[in-house]
Amino acid sequence: MQEVYQGYNEDTKSSSNEESVPKLIKEVQELIPSSYSTKISYLLFNAIFDINIAKNVEKNKVLLAEMYKTLGFSAGNSEIDLLLNLEIFLLRKNASVDFHKYIPTILQLFWKEELLSDEVLIDWDQGKLDAKFMMDFRYEKVIDTKFKEAAKPFLEWLK
Repeated sequence: MQEVYQGYNEDTKSSSNEESVPKLIKEVQELIPSSYSTKISYLLFNAIFDINIAKNVEKNKVLLAEMYKTLGFSAGNSEIDLLLNLEIFLLRKNASVDFHKYIPTILQLFWKEELLSDEVLIDWDQGKLDAKFMMDFRYEKVIDTKFKEAAKPFLEWLK
């Protein structure tokens, strides 16, 4: 997966790179067995972000937006997917790192880059998206609760 991603030059924000994202997605889809096709966004998210996630948001925003577009996600569903990826990435995959105090800043960065909207964040905080979250393979109630609690400063500011 990293080899495929290396073909995408995230330092340059030219239209040629935006056009390469669908090709990248197609290559990933060819590498992944069809039984895992619903997990492509999760796999790509983990391929493009590392422990320094805050520093990578701006340079990966085009890739994320195009990924969701290419995979056929609606705007609201891409944001739900992004929140689930963040929860798992920050609180389970990197459990050895205490991200709790950085979660408001990380969410604000994704919000600032227009990858997360006020409406979805507030609905998520108020539990209006719980049914959609619970249907996903990444959802863990304990992690979701911890993530929401850590996000409170940003969510309160947003309201």
